[in-house]
Amino acid sequence: MPPWIERVVQRVAPLAGWDDLKLSDEALATMKRILADMQERIDDSRSQNGSKNKGKPRSGVVAIFNGPPGTAKITAAEVLAKELKMNLFRIDLSLVVSPTLEETERIMKRIIDGAEDAGGVLFFDQAELLFERDENGADVDKGIGYLVKRAGRYDDLAVIGVPDKDQMDLVHLRKLHNVVDFAN
Repeated sequence: MPPWIERVVQRVAPLAGWDDLKLSDEALATMKRILADMQERIDDSRSQNGSKNKGKPRSGVVAIFNGPPGTAKITAAEVLAKELKMNLFRIDLSLVVSPTLEETERIMKRIIDGAEDAGGVLFFDQAELLFERDENGADVDKGIGYLVKRAGRYDDLAVIGVPDKDQMDLVHLRKLHNVVDFAN
């Protein structure tokens, strides 16, 4: 990855295990499904002798980790990265969001494109900064649609951390089947 990305992207050592998580049965089942989906993709990739499907659209696994700060979302991402034997990269979206949507999307594209070479689990922290409400209460999309779309083409696992998924536009949320709800 280019050196400037090091300010935005933090490599996290995936040390946490399943015992470090306090999840509901439903959340745990979703985590196990995400893990199984990724392991299946890895197995499929290996059966093709490690060659990428050139010319075919990528279809990565995208998950939403929903819960307020302090609910172990990054720990859960660590567990998945450790189980998958992958790197974990935490992207601090507070350093990515720009006054213009075009600039925000350009930076996210460069980060994800750079991550394609390194591989691993991408954890987009503070994704709520990509959507907000204007003074009239209307939703303003500041890049969440782009992030969901581009993350879906990322080869590995992309996790989008939000404190309240109900802030997301339903159009974007409907595209995602892997939503893990964290409680305090």
